[in-house]
Amino acid sequence: MLIMVFGFNTFGGNSAGVVLNNYSVRDGLMNIGRLLMGVSVIGSYPFIFAGMKNGLLALIKREGDAGSELDKKIVRVGLAAITALALVLENAGFVVSFNGALMGSAIVSKFTECRRAFCYMTCSLTSFSRLSLYRSTSSHPLCS
Repeated sequence: MLIMVFGFNTFGGNSAGVVLNNYSVRDGLMNIGRLLMGVSVIGSYPFIFAGMKNGLLALIKREGDAGSELDKKIVRVGLAAITALALVLENAGFVVSFNGALMGSAIVSKFTECRRAFCYMTCSLTSFSRLSLYRSTSSHPLCS
């Protein structure tokens, strides 16, 4: 996070959506950074796509075995949609911003509920705080 702040402060309001695009293509360290970002995206893509596919299958309440027709259709349609979006969208900053906003709102809205559920399951709570889940007699940092 600190590196992102320094990268943005270098260029201020004129910063591109992807900070690495602000630097010269002749800058060796930035080229290494671009290469590592590419490796990160390519390496994490299968994990993210598998999670999306499993989530979609759970959403439609169907189970797909690896190699089933439903599994193959979801993979084909998903890859086609993502590839079509990649061909149409010119600004990667929009995708990064949209993803950041979506994940940020998900974290803010769900973290409290997950924290409460964690405390309810693991901390020693009084009968009153079992109802409110705000007060705890536990010394666990998440339950205080």
